[in-house]
Amino acid sequence: MVCVAGAQTGSVPGVTAMPDDLPTVLANIVAALRTMSPGRLASTLPGPTTSRADAGRLIARALALAAQGIEDAESPAPPAWRTVPDVADLVVGDQVNVLAHDLAVAVGGSAPAEVWTPDGRAPLADVLRDVLATAREVRRLL
Repeated sequence: MVCVAGAQTGSVPGVTAMPDDLPTVLANIVAALRTMSPGRLASTLPGPTTSRADAGRLIARALALAAQGIEDAESPAPPAWRTVPDVADLVVGDQVNVLAHDLAVAVGGSAPAEVWTPDGRAPLADVLRDVLATAREVRRLL
């Protein structure tokens, strides 16, 4: 795990743990999406996503929600959640790359121990674990 200043985990105030493999899993997703043919991106998948491009859109939304929840954590009320645009299949990899960077910046700042999620407040560590689980599933689908 990578320690990130700004949140609280255990007895060490001001530090939260970013899963070590999250950046690598995200980089692998970006590389896979950027190098896939249009036909492969659009091909049908079993499960909750209809295509590989849609799997990319799934992790893009998860990254955007996590980053915004961290950025708006100090707000007393839940944020007005931004919508991630559905981009063309061939640029989903770039979209995931930008949103992964946004999450890294948000976590790298002074991230609080609790952040907003669409279901209310949650510990930052739990949000990051959920993003990692989603990223691993998307990587498996690709």
